Amino acid sequence: MCILFLYHIVKIKKWVKTVVCVGFYCIITGLLKVKRTNIISYITKLELCIFLFWYIMIGMKKILITGITGLIGQYIKTPLLEKNYEIYATSKSHIDGVNTINIDLLDTNQIDKMFSNNKFDYLIHLAWGSLGGEAYKNEIHNKWKETSFHLFQKFYESSGIKAVGAGTCFEYIPKNTHIIETDNLGSDILYPQNKINLYNDLLDYTEKNNNNFAWGRIFYTYGKNEKPERLVAFIINKLKADEKVVIKTSHLIKDYIYAKDIANAFISLLESKVNGAVNISSGKPIKVGELAMEIAKFMGKESLIELHEEFTDQNLIMVGDNSKLVNEVGYNNFTPLSEALKDIITLHQ
Repeated sequence: MCILFLYHIVKIKKWVKTVVCVGFYCIITGLLKVKRTNIISYITKLELCIFLFWYIMIGMKKILITGITGLIGQYIKTPLLEKNYEIYATSKSHIDGVNTINIDLLDTNQIDKMFSNNKFDYLIHLAWGSLGGEAYKNEIHNKWKETSFHLFQKFYESSGIKAVGAGTCFEYIPKNTHIIETDNLGSDILYPQNKINLYNDLLDYTEKNNNNFAWGRIFYTYGKNEKPERLVAFIINKLKADEKVVIKTSHLIKDYIYAKDIANAFISLLESKVNGAVNISSGKPIKVGELAMEIAKFMGKESLIELHEEFTDQNLIMVGDNSKLVNEVGYNNFTPLSEALKDIITLHQ
């Protein structure tokens, strides 16, 4: 029991504790060739059960997820459970297999209370305010930046191992070639402005305090349960109703990535040794008009697509270079567009 007590109070890395536990277990069960009956005479059955329970539990890595019910977050639970994570999530509703914490992420006092009652090994911060319509320009993004920094700070102060934040491709100043992580940042819109500021502040903080921190800059996302005003959901819903779909800027070239792949990429980034910014993108350019036609083709309704190339102040190309994600993080399991659309459209039907 003394060993159990020391195991519990000594603040060393879990892998060290694992080695100690495995070594101790081997010693008491065979290396010293002591008969099992003699072992039991020194260690009660109860103590042995407690020891084995602790050994099993050290394999559980506690992770906090924000935004778990969102477009990306909905895909993150299953792979985390498969990897033996104990999941905690900020959510107002019950989620099977997840320990939910009902807090307002814009309230720093509630964040403080959460960390006073819990300690987490890892953090993936996906949550942010609404982005639809004019919401990109809303002052609420300033508040999200402020409280998000506080969330990361409290995580590290409570001995968190690594955190990953969700950035956006709109942090970059657009250019007509593939965007890499070292390209210039800048925007006059509040949403990406605050993402940039949060990233820079966290980078300074984590470098000064020798913390592990990564930032996934997400490119154009599509997936299940999208808001109806988003492009892919808009096209699918229109075609389901046998209505004509007019794409006014079909010539724009973008980088679309399935939300399920983003969730898996974030987990890979969390588990890797890579810190700093990483593009979360497919790296494959596709015209908006081509994407619309792919959806219509799958639904057998190509005749309902009407493509135009009207003038827009949007940049012609917005495509990410995902070399760092593939070569350094080691993530290369991208879902083909046809397969992803099949999953999404089947759900809509």
